[in-house]
Amino acid sequence: DRAGVIDKFGVTPEQIVDYLALVGDSVDNIPGVPKCGPKTAVKWLAEYHSLDELMARADEIKGKVGEYLRASLEQLPLARDLATIRRELRLAVEPEELTPNRPDTESLRGLYQQIESRRLLESIETAAQPEPHETGGDNHYQLVLDEQAFNGWLERLRAAELFAFDTETT
Repeated sequence: DRAGVIDKFGVTPEQIVDYLALVGDSVDNIPGVPKCGPKTAVKWLAEYHSLDELMARADEIKGKVGEYLRASLEQLPLARDLATIRRELRLAVEPEELTPNRPDTESLRGLYQQIESRRLLESIETAAQPEPHETGGDNHYQLVLDEQAFNGWLERLRAAELFAFDTETT
């Protein structure tokens, strides 16, 4: 959605990787240029059109942010590479083979002990124990399909101490 990208980020879809390289992304570990926020990145890409052109003309950028840009020139190609989504990847397995398996808790326990991670060890123990829950005892389910059955059900419901109500629609 070209218009959506422009509306949300202020740059074209072709510029989004350059934009992300400039602003960075801490979640994806993309460093970016310090003090370069979305507004600055949009301004630079509007003027210079691409990260390559901006890098070639970095000496034209004045002020502190220009200093930050010039100090980041060496890492910007890596930042752009990190922001690029690779779509040509060939997997050695078929997607159907990528079904989750039960974790090998003994191997994990050994690994977590080796790296001395008490929190991960505790997570194995809590995951292995099922959550306690109360069972309802005698359950009685009744299907109500017409008004007469519904009225009879309402009378019994008024006399009940507890009840559960579930509806199904198709």
